[in-house]
Amino acid sequence: MTDPGDTHDFSSTNDILLLPVQAPWGTTIRAIELGMELKPKYIVPIHDWMWNEDWRNNVYQRMEAIFADTSTTFLQPVDGQPLEINL
Repeated sequence: MTDPGDTHDFSSTNDILLLPVQAPWGTTIRAIELGMELKPKYIVPIHDWMWNEDWRNNVYQRMEAIFADTSTTFLQPVDGQPLEINL
């Protein structure tokens, strides 16, 4: 698992990428670009706390659609529910 923390300044990942999708220092578009460049098996979005639930669901659905035709699965975590990934 790769957890880059508060940055989009990384160039490699393991099978699971905890991807910062929004922050004052980065954009959702850059996050998508990183996911496409690094090609992890799974992306778990992080750093989206400032989004309301409707916006979060909207962006998650769009990102899932973007990665649908790739080898990467975009996971949509739900607050308070465990997320299980079987490798």
